[in-house]
Amino acid sequence: MRATTVRGIGLGIIGGLLASSVAKADQAPAAQPAETAPVTSVAAIAAPPAPGPIRLGLTLVPAPYGVLRSGPPGAEFSVASELAFAVMPLVDVSLARHLFVGFAPSYTFHVKAQGGARDPASELDLLLRIGAEAAATERLQIYGYLSPGYAFMFGLPGDVSARGPVIGLHAGGRLDLTPAFFVSAEVGYQMGFQSATTNGVDAEWHASFFQIGLGAGVRI
Repeated sequence: MRATTVRGIGLGIIGGLLASSVAKADQAPAAQPAETAPVTSVAAIAAPPAPGPIRLGLTLVPAPYGVLRSGPPGAEFSVASELAFAVMPLVDVSLARHLFVGFAPSYTFHVKAQGGARDPASELDLLLRIGAEAAATERLQIYGYLSPGYAFMFGLPGDVSARGPVIGLHAGGRLDLTPAFFVSAEVGYQMGFQSATTNGVDAEWHASFFQIGLGAGVRI
């Protein structure tokens, strides 16, 4: 009888514990799904467009030394020139990685023989530019170009106007201030083969100059 009682008490305790466990399980909140961190939408930010292959610029060209040659055939003579000064707008187009072509009209003031008493003449050059360039550093390019063209001279003695071919050879450097804007410096020599007809006689009026170019420009 006593064994039966003890067995009943033990079974009651076990049942109570089981019931308590089931009740606690029912009261536990349901597991929440793990929150997914929001994915930030990154809009593609377009990089600024790279400068194009065209360069526009303006170059100031002092010519501290030059040679003026004139006279009829067999009686030509040469004299040194005074300081001349030119203004040259330009447009260049890059054809390949290291090559470019361009056009540069140039107007030169104060074309005059040293010690001459006459008023100075002036000269208009229409020049092609055929050149090559290479990067010296990330921001500095070195270049050289040949500039064949045709020149017109005005205000020569006797109100003569001369014309004829010219050709120049120049080299310099170009420094990028920004991806689009740059400054440049160059040196070179331009030889002129102009002539004029006076009283039915062709006479030389050659004008050749050592030139220094200081310029600035933009890539588009």
